[in-house]
This record gives sequence, C-alpha cells and structure tokens, in this order.
Amino acid sequence: MIALPSCTKDRTSAADNGSGSSAVAVAKPPGATYAATITRTANGVPHIVADDLASVAFGQGWASYDDHACDLADQLVKIRGERSRYFGAGPDGANVNSDFAWRTIGIVDRATADWEATPDRVKAGLEGFAAGWSAEHAATPTDDWCAGAAWLRPVTGFDIYAYARSIAVFASSVQLAPYLGGAEPPTGTSPTTTTTAATPASFDLAQPNAQLASNGWSIGHDRSADGGGMLLANPHFPWEGALRFHEVQLTVPGLLDVYGVQLSGLPFVGIGFNQHIAWTHTVSAGHRFTVYRLKLRAGSPTTYLVDGKPKEMTSRDVSVEVKGSDGKVETQTRTEWSSEQGPILDFPGVGWTDSTTLAVRDANIDNKQLLEQFLDMGLANSLEEFKAAHRKHQGIPLFNTIAVDEHGNSWYADTSATPNLSPEAIARWEDARKTDAFTKTAAGSGVVLLDGSDSGNDWVVAEGARDPGLVPFDKMPMTDRTDYVFNANDSFWMSNAAHPLSGDYSAMHGDQETAVSMRTRENASVLSDLSPDGPAGADGKFTLEELQAAALRNSSATARFDLPAVQAWCATPRRALAAACGVLVGWDGRFDLDSVGAVLWREFWAGRPAGDPAVAFDPDRPIETPVPNSSDSTIEGGLTAAVAMLGAAGVAIDATLRSTQTDGRIDAGTGVATPISGGLGADGVTNVIDYDSDNTTLEPRPGIGEPVNPKTGLVKGGYRVNYGSSFMMALDFTPDGPRARTILTYGETEDRTDPHFTDQVKMYSDKQWKTVAYTAGDVADQKIGDTLTVAG
Repeated sequence: MIALPSCTKDRTSAADNGSGSSAVAVAKPPGATYAATITRTANGVPHIVADDLASVAFGQGWASYDDHACDLADQLVKIRGERSRYFGAGPDGANVNSDFAWRTIGIVDRATADWEATPDRVKAGLEGFAAGWSAEHAATPTDDWCAGAAWLRPVTGFDIYAYARSIAVFASSVQLAPYLGGAEPPTGTSPTTTTTAATPASFDLAQPNAQLASNGWSIGHDRSADGGGMLLANPHFPWEGALRFHEVQLTVPGLLDVYGVQLSGLPFVGIGFNQHIAWTHTVSAGHRFTVYRLKLRAGSPTTYLVDGKPKEMTSRDVSVEVKGSDGKVETQTRTEWSSEQGPILDFPGVGWTDSTTLAVRDANIDNKQLLEQFLDMGLANSLEEFKAAHRKHQGIPLFNTIAVDEHGNSWYADTSATPNLSPEAIARWEDARKTDAFTKTAAGSGVVLLDGSDSGNDWVVAEGARDPGLVPFDKMPMTDRTDYVFNANDSFWMSNAAHPLSGDYSAMHGDQETAVSMRTRENASVLSDLSPDGPAGADGKFTLEELQAAALRNSSATARFDLPAVQAWCATPRRALAAACGVLVGWDGRFDLDSVGAVLWREFWAGRPAGDPAVAFDPDRPIETPVPNSSDSTIEGGLTAAVAMLGAAGVAIDATLRSTQTDGRIDAGTGVATPISGGLGADGVTNVIDYDSDNTTLEPRPGIGEPVNPKTGLVKGGYRVNYGSSFMMALDFTPDGPRARTILTYGETEDRTDPHFTDQVKMYSDKQWKTVAYTAGDVADQKIGDTLTVAG
C-alpha cells in the first residue's frame, strides 16, 4: 500500500491557476510529493494543472474520487474475486461465479507479475492518481451509495494498474466470464463410453454491455468550413455503472494540455483533443479472442490431442471466500483447468464430454500498454506522433481510432489487438462456418471457433506485433483522407462510403464487401450528403454548429428506405389499420421528441415479418442496398404487431417520444424523468439510446419492470433510457486553435442526489451543448466555486 499523503486545501483564485495554454502550475509545499490545482467549470468539469505528470494524475485521482468513488472501489472488489466475501453468494450464486471467473481470468495475478516492469512515467502517474484518490478518501468520506462500506478503502498505483488490465479484456475474457471458473471434466468415462456434445442454439454472448457501440466522424479540410480538421465523438456507453466517462482537462505547462474523457477510475484521457490532434474511438467489429474445440483422448478427458499427439491440461485450485447469511465467512474451492490455448469453458449445450471441450485464447490477456498508449496519444504534437504512439505500443484493446489534426488530415485505423491466423487457417474457418453447424452457430454470435486438434490453427508469430500471435501494426487496416473517415461499429471496410477500405487484411479484423447496419448507412448518408439542404449546408462543408446538428439530427435510415412504401400502402383504405396509417402518413421520419410516428415506427420495424430484400446487397452500392421487403403482407403484419404491442404497453399509437421515452435512471414513482430523443441502433439513427438491464456494479438502481417487447425495450408506459450517446464532442480546429462543445449525457457524478447527475441529460434533451473551456481565460470565465489546491 502507498502511505496516505498528508493533504492541504487552499482556496485560491482561478485567475492565477487556470487551465489552458497559459496555465501556471502550483508549487509543491515543503515535503509534498504532489501538488495540483483543480478548477471546476460549467457542469462540474475539473481542470487540473500541475508541474509534472505524477501531480496532474494526483489531481485527477482526487477529482475522480469526488465524482465516482464507488465505481472504482466496486470494480476492484470484482476483479480481485471478492464480491462473495462482502456481499454473500448472491442470487443463484452470481457473486460466487463472478469471483471464480475473475480468479480464472487471473488479471490480478498477471498484473502482479508485470507491475515492476511498468515504465516509470506510467507508474508515477498510476501512483499519483491513487494517492490523490486516497487522499480525498481520507479527507472527505463519500456520501454516495457505497458510503461506509468496508471495501471502500485507500487504493494503490498497483490497484489502478490491475483495473486498467481488466478493462483491456472487456471484449474477450469478460464476455466469457459466465463460462469461466466452473468447467469440470466428466467422471466415470472409459474408452468404450462416449458422449456427443450438442450443438448449442447460439453462442449467446449478451453479457454486461456486450452491445457497446459508438459513432466516430473525422472531417478533413476538404469538408471543413474553417479549413482545419473537425471531429465528432459519440461513444454509445452505459449511463450507469463502472463504464461511465469522467470529463476532465489535464495540463502540465510546456508538456501536456489535453481535454476529454476517461473511464472513471483510470488516469489520463482516452477520448479527447489537444492543440494539434483530436481523436475518438468506436468498438471494432474484429475479433479479440478465438475459441478452440479440443479433441480429447478416449478415457482421459484432461488429455487433448494436437496433430495426433497427446497433451495434458494443467490445473490449479482456486479458492474464494463467501459470507453466509449468518455473517460467517467460509472458503469454497474449485479446480480450474487450462490448455495451451487458454482456460477451459463451461459453455451451455457444449459442456465437457469425454470426447470434446472448448478453450479460449484472449488477445488482450497480456495487454500492458493501454495506459501508456493513452498517455502518448495525449502528448502527441502531430498526427505522425499520434500514429507513432499506436505503432510503438499497440495498446488499443478493442477500438477503432478516428483522428484528425489541426491541418485537416483525417486518419482511421483498427489497431485493436487481433489474433493472427494464417491464410490457410482462415480459409478453413470460412469454409467451416458455411458447412459445419457448430462453427456456423458460433460465427452467428461473433465467435471464431477453430479446430484445436490441428496446430495449423494456432496463432502465427509475426515480427512487429505487440505480443506473439497478434496481427502486427503494418498489417492492420488504416487509411488517411482529407474528406472524411468514420466508423459506426461495422467492419473497417466501411470507413468512407465512396471509398471503402479494401486490401489484404485479415478476416479477424472483419469482413469486406458485406452489408452494413442501418446505423452505419445513416452515418454514411449524413456525411456524404452534398445536397444544398443537406447536413453540411449549401457549400457541403461543415461548420461546428452544423456538425453538432448533424450528430443529433435523429433522421432514420429505416424510414428513408421503407417509409415511402408504407405511406403508399396506407394511401388506399385500410379499415383495421386506418388510425395507424394516419400516424405514419404524417410522420417526418425523425426520432425527435415531438415527431408523431416515431414510437409506432419503432414497433412496426421490429414486428415486420422477415423476408428476402426487395433489392439485394450490392458491394458497389453499400449505402443504398439492400432495400427491405415492402410487400403488402410485410407492411400489414408489421403494423398489426405494432398496434398490439403499444396497446399492451398502454401507449397510444400517436404517442411522441417526449411522453414515452425518458431517463431511466430516475425512479418514475418518485421523480420527474427527462424526456429523451433518439432511437435504437435498429432504428437506423446516429443518436443511439437504449436500456441496459445488466449492472456492471452492485449499485442499487431503479427497476423498470418486465419488457412488453424485448426487441425494442418497450415497457409499460414507454421506454426507459440508461445507455447510448454518452460523451458527445464536436470539435473544430480553427485558425485560432481548437473550439469544442460537449455533452456528457449522464452528468459528471455518480451521486444521484447531486444536481450534476441530471443537469446534462436535460441539456441533451434540449440538444444544448456546453462550450468547452480550454484556455486559461475560458476556465476563469466559466469557473464555478473556488479553485482547490491539493497537495500530498
């Protein structure tokens, strides 16, 4: 443990210690290791200034505790495998299973092994962040939901490092956590006893926040009214739990001046900008792990065969402490089994027979570079330095990167950690996902299932890769453009509608020349529209205000492709559906608060019968095709289902989103919830909202009841929102420097009683953005309260 530093609080004027290019760092008091100033501006954003990286991280940790103390503390309990120790076994043993899964993943053990080799500057930042968090913990006990909890205690730099390592495996081991830590070999087998694993109905990876998504736009100088670069960041992340962003500015005069967000509980900035570069991320459509089907030797279910030769699994006993209803703590122990490909999975419908089982290999299990990657991105003084940080560290775990510089040069890259399979292995997999039911089922859920008995399916070691077996930087898909690049979670192929990114890239990064989602098609349509009344105006070049409006335009690709046919069908008398037809004939095709028809359309689109498209997908027309089937029976079936669903929910067919779609973080019985515009990803809008029923923390939160329509999230009375557009940033590099506006939709704090918990969701509802205070003068003008000097 790091010894808790002594701390001082000194209220000073923001005029002397404001952030920005002319900021002045505070001097360290005698004997202090760290010192920083924290100035809060509109909506509670902290601007932190210090004279070194360790001290600016100290200030960031201090502010992080103030705003999100419980998030980090809860996650540390989780990744240590200690939830049962504090909370008991949980419903159906949920806490016990979580603990065994995290002990099997072994992220804390791996972090322990790597901690001493952490680069000094990163370690200094981690220890500074932890010292600041712990210092404020000692000075100001939180009154948030974890107040007084035994597990809310000081943290160390190592704790923060281990937590960062856990974030890196979010799209791999975390998604498989329910199937880790419980696999047991069959008993009573013999060479004459065989069983066959069933083919599962699906590889259901709908784990907590598996739907993480995002839009990212980078506008080059060809499409920028000011002639510099522009950026739209729009990650679709949870509004509750540990994966909330914390908005912040970090300034070390002469070295660092970066503004943006980071996941609460981590140092540095993950999405943001400095004076030269702006960037955002979207979740990659590539693969972060592979699952191997192991062939077992008859009569020995812990021996598997590779190229006909036997190999023995390894095992270790894993123990967790479980608090009983009487308060006594007992120890439970399980045996964890592993192969050379990784731990054994206990997957429903597959299990572990005497002839086969499954193992998983994780591309990010050894990702030690995540925080150093973020740090060097913020320090970059040019796009070339920004790219060099990616080449050097290759620490991006699961994201595409969309970036732009002050001169209007745009860059897209999928530098996520990706398994490097040989062309022959990929060809075998692509063939198997067409012909083998098991492999096809897995592929339908995004899982790459390989034959583990053939060493030709092993990951290939290549020079220049971050770790053995990963795709090296020079083989990753990336492109430079001066018009625009974007991503909305489809394959790298669709980074520009007119100029798809094709090449000799691994299929593990995603498919090429395949149909894209309605949301991707809407993003591409907004960006490529050069019509006089298009989003970029008559000149086809975006201003900052036009970029903001485009982000919240709420136009729908599904409406563009299907509404005219529905309106034409409705033009003839439809007795049973006359009222519904009347609503859709007058709908403007948008998911704005007062657009009459958006609610009915969502239920119609979800309920329309499946059928072959009217026009098939054409890779030369990826935005215009496929065209949905709009037959009479399809329209009638969809409208009939929609009317029935809305009736069951007690929602009028002409209801607006203003009256039905609200902030689900507010208990509908005790508070007035803010109305929310926007649509589901399936609605084909850029401004995505949804409800995530899973909880990444153990924080109590209001319930919304059982859904009437699970496809749309419709509940009694309408829709509740706690996921989607989260940190929205529109930025323009002007001749006078960066100009940015943001919305952190769920606010800067986890404290449900704090005004900052709902102040920005109200802005989001009204499509109002806050102007970023980046220079020292701007910070002084926007300052709320006193500047705080913290030291320790």
